[in-house]
Amino acid sequence: MDPENGAPDTYINVKYASSATAPYQLLGRTKYVLNDKNPDFPEIFTIPEGGDSTEALKFDIYDADSPDEGDDYMGYVWTRISTVKKDTDLVVQNSIKSGVGAGQLFIKVQAS
Repeated sequence: MDPENGAPDTYINVKYASSATAPYQLLGRTKYVLNDKNPDFPEIFTIPEGGDSTEALKFDIYDADSPDEGDDYMGYVWTRISTVKKDTDLVVQNSIKSGVGAGQLFIKVQAS
């Protein structure tokens, strides 16, 4: 986090679960965005096919710090994939839960 303006160096771990009882698997990680309270992440992640109606995406949000300090967990957002598969170019807006963060995450989903 930038000590002058309090803006985090944010990155997100994107995870997928094929059902409500399945463990989350890491799909990928965004690059981190320096000193930005409203970062934009251009990365694209492919969602596996074949899950059931309870399959979900989880977005764990972190503030990158120096290696000796460790990264700060800011919170998470999750959504059922059935919610986002119904439409193309849908934007999902969810509040960040737990952690030290407060705010919202906007997720754009594109069908291919």
